[in-house]
Amino acid sequence: MACSRRFWARFSTGPNRGRGRGQAGAGAGAGGAAPPPGGGLTPRQRAAVEGHLRAHLSRQVTVAELAEVAGLSESWFAHRFKQQFGETPQRWQSRLRLEAARAMMADPALSLAEIAHATGFADQAHLSRLFRAAHGLPPSVWRRGTNPGF
Repeated sequence: MACSRRFWARFSTGPNRGRGRGQAGAGAGAGGAAPPPGGGLTPRQRAAVEGHLRAHLSRQVTVAELAEVAGLSESWFAHRFKQQFGETPQRWQSRLRLEAARAMMADPALSLAEIAHATGFADQAHLSRLFRAAHGLPPSVWRRGTNPGF
């Protein structure tokens, strides 16, 4: 017990005091600014994470990868992310991929299979299933309704 106290006393002094374990980089050093008062990511962390995700939209980006971009541990990143956005990083990623797919559907030259591949869905059926759950219509019906003459 005494050894354990000495160990933590040794590592909880100095400039990192009060950050807690598992929150490496959670202060002003990572992200360039202190975290927002209510929690969440700093504006710089948010921009870096969103930029990284949009740049790699065609593949599944792991929470560990997003946490590394933000300069936070995986668990601390997931906690602060959900605190700020009210959804998990995985759901946010899925929503961004659906938004990108919906924007690409305006181009009649692209098939739904091509759009699904470009936005990181396993196949057209995967895109269709998630699109229907989010919008209440399959993508083919939504596409015809927004692009008359399609």
